[in-house]
Amino acid sequence: MSLTFASRLGLLAVPLLCAVASSAAAIEPFVLVDSNGKTVGPILDMPHGDSHMARIPFRVGNQRITLVMAPGGLTGSGTVYFEADTCSSQPYMLASGGLLTDIEYTRDRALVPDGPARLVSVRSFSSTLSGGCTRLPTPDHDPYLPARDLVGLSTRFTPPFRIQASDEVIDLDVPAN
Repeated sequence: MSLTFASRLGLLAVPLLCAVASSAAAIEPFVLVDSNGKTVGPILDMPHGDSHMARIPFRVGNQRITLVMAPGGLTGSGTVYFEADTCSSQPYMLASGGLLTDIEYTRDRALVPDGPARLVSVRSFSSTLSGGCTRLPTPDHDPYLPARDLVGLSTRFTPPFRIQASDEVIDLDVPAN
């Protein structure tokens, strides 16, 4: 690469970096706050493009997870599997293999993996869509991850939730006009 080309590239990169920095500085981060004013966490995004749900990052031990919260609390879209036909034994979950730790959650519980996948005979499942416990006509023999409940979020945060601008905004100390 010639020195002339590198200097031209540098001349183009500086305005681009300044434009990106100035547009990023104009966007304030937002946090989810409970009804008592306690911060639930920073909002990563709003999965459905509106303010009815927000994805919030959490850490459980050394695992990083995200939960989707709605104004009334944790939203459910997951399925939890059981060896017993009454949804009452050890809970299991499917492994998604994504970058973040797998998590399953229904409206009343959130679960994270608790060990490696193993072959189990699943006889029932619980999901938000099924509206409770559904018994399988024949057991499903597949690898599932044993799961454990997270700490009860309802004991830490009180719905309804609201979105609020974060105080953690970097001030560039530049006049507005």
